[in-house]
Amino acid sequence: MPQIWMTYAEAGELFGLSPMAMRDHCGVAGLSRRRSRDGQTRLKLSPEAIALFIQREVRRHLEANLPSLGVHELQQLASLPLAPERRAA
Repeated sequence: MPQIWMTYAEAGELFGLSPMAMRDHCGVAGLSRRRSRDGQTRLKLSPEAIALFIQREVRRHLEANLPSLGVHELQQLASLPLAPERRAA
């Protein structure tokens, strides 16, 4: 599973919280935190938060680049599954 570490401000922006509210939430939720070499504290996103982050970044990228995409590229995007299929083991 990939790891994404964000500052309180970055994570707060993702969830619509102030950096201080995000810090308080980390304590309650028990999220991992550590101080980076740049002196800022970063928190490790949960798997659910990572999925939200990726979804928002993909949407932001598509909205920024959609006008430049051609018909063929739009058809390819429309044919992609929304979520990976899960197969029984």
